[in-house]
Amino acid sequence: MKSSSLSKVLDKAEKENKPVFIDFYTTWCTPCKLMDQDVFTDPTVASFYNENFISYKVDCEKGNGLNIATIYSISNYPTLMYLDHKGNVLISYESAAYQTKMKELGKDAIEKYQKAFPSN
Repeated sequence: MKSSSLSKVLDKAEKENKPVFIDFYTTWCTPCKLMDQDVFTDPTVASFYNENFISYKVDCEKGNGLNIATIYSISNYPTLMYLDHKGNVLISYESAAYQTKMKELGKDAIEKYQKAFPSN
């Protein structure tokens, strides 16, 4: 999702009853660039994340990204973070992750989200 506001992302997540996935990156981060090229473009990863998450990329050195990175104490790039729709951290992973690890992290985040917000 493209937005300069985390609150808009969280609002959308609440409406759709989905957790949020945030990719915290910088433009100079080589592992971040590799993930953009190899992982986020992978059809199975993209499909899984599009179906189960509101995904959000945050450039930690520009605009509101500076504030969001400060709020979540981001100091390593990439940091892959999963939030509930209230902004609480479900999982934080401070490293690049490839396809298998991305699915594993995603499944763990979904499980934690469902325990915190069981469907009615």
